[in-house]
Amino acid sequence: MYSSVQNECKTLVELGLTSVQAKIYLTLIENGASTAQEISKRSGVPRQEVYRTMPQLLKRNLVTTILDLPKKWKAISLQNGIELLLKRKDDETIKLHNKARKLLDNFENKNKRAELPSDGTEFVIIPGGKNHLRWIRKKISQAKSSNDIFVPVKLFRHILHNDSENFIEPLRRGVKYRHIFFTFDIIKHELEFEPYLQNNPNFQVRYLSNVPFISTVLIDKKEVVFSQPAHDILQSPKLWSKNSSFAKLIEFYFETMWNQAQEYKLK
Repeated sequence: MYSSVQNECKTLVELGLTSVQAKIYLTLIENGASTAQEISKRSGVPRQEVYRTMPQLLKRNLVTTILDLPKKWKAISLQNGIELLLKRKDDETIKLHNKARKLLDNFENKNKRAELPSDGTEFVIIPGGKNHLRWIRKKISQAKSSNDIFVPVKLFRHILHNDSENFIEPLRRGVKYRHIFFTFDIIKHELEFEPYLQNNPNFQVRYLSNVPFISTVLIDKKEVVFSQPAHDILQSPKLWSKNSSFAKLIEFYFETMWNQAQEYKLK
C-alpha cells in the first residue's frame, strides 16, 4: 500500500506538483473535506507546512476552501486535477518550444550577420550550408538590372519549385534573368515554369549537357558567387566577391558558356 501511494505521489510530481503538494492533494482525494490537523495526521506533513502549502494548491485550482470552524479544504476530482496538470504541462512545453525557436533564430541571425562581407571586403569565403541559400536569394532579389545564374539542374529545379514567385517582382522592375543549368547526366524530367516566367522575354534559360569548370551567380555584373560544380552545391564552400576585375572575368566566362549552351523551351 505504501509503495502504491509513493508511485501516485511520484506521478503527480512528474506532472508538476511538489512532493508535499502531492501528499496533501492525495490525502484530500482519499478522505474528502479535511482540516489542517486532519490532513497533517493522515499525510504525515507537519501542520504548519499544510498551512503554507494550501495557497499553492488553491492557486492551481486543485482544492477549494470550505468556510467552517475550523476551516476545511476539499480537493477537485483526481481526473479533473490530472487534466489541469497535463494542460499546464502542455502550455509550458509550447512556451519552451517558442523560446527555443526564438533562441535558434537569434543565433542564426547573428551567424548570418557575421558571415556577411563588410563594405571594405572584396573576397569572402562562404562555408557550405543551406543557410547561405537564403542569403544568395536575397542578393539576387535585390538586383537592379541583371542576374546571370549558372547552376546544376538539381539546384535549378529547386529554385523553380521554391523561388518562382521571387522572380516576379524583379522582372516587373525590368531585371533580366539568364539561367544556364548543367547536368551530370541526361535530363530525365522536364522542368515546370510558372506561366508568368514562360511568357516573359527577360527570363531566359539554356542548358549544357556537360559539367563546366565552375558554377556562378553574377549579380548586376558586379557581384559574384563562385563555387565548384558539385552535385550538392549547397553544401560546397563558395567565394563571394565584388572585385570589379574578377566580376569582368566571370562575365566573360558566362557569356562564353551562354553562347555554347542550347536553348531550353519553357513549358
